[in-house]
Amino acid sequence: MTVVLPLLDLTALPVEIRADGAVRLVRAGRAAGLEHLGCMLTELAPGHAAWPRHAHRNNDELVYVLAGRGEAEYGERGERRVSIAAGDLLCFPASAAAGAHRLVNTGAEVLRYLAVSSMLAPDVVEYPDGGKLGLYLGAAPGGSAERRQETLYFRRRDAVAYED
Repeated sequence: MTVVLPLLDLTALPVEIRADGAVRLVRAGRAAGLEHLGCMLTELAPGHAAWPRHAHRNNDELVYVLAGRGEAEYGERGERRVSIAAGDLLCFPASAAAGAHRLVNTGAEVLRYLAVSSMLAPDVVEYPDGGKLGLYLGAAPGGSAERRQETLYFRRRDAVAYED
């Protein structure tokens, strides 16, 4: 039996560009039709981060740095920092206990990395700097828009008791 693997040309896939132009995203996992594994190429301009500090409760993340230099912030309050460069592999397990994380381009060139993650739904994502929680139902963050049932954000201070 011959197995044929799909070969993706990352340069031919749609590119999402954030409003300020400092972040470019290519969602390769989605383009390949993967449902349970996400893969995204991210390019950050100097001085920028793609996402706020966050921690997934249900999805692991693995990041491989392809080019450039930056810093990984992680820990309960982002107090732990490590310099990153091409060839580095970062692992962020699904857990609020591990603390939130984000990558920031602290170098002079574009920081380019491949992020791979499990794509389990539902997922709850904590955004500690904003005091928020994100709830993703039907599809994990970055997953299929067609399968997404709800994306809701809440401030922790707005929580109510079960009986309310």
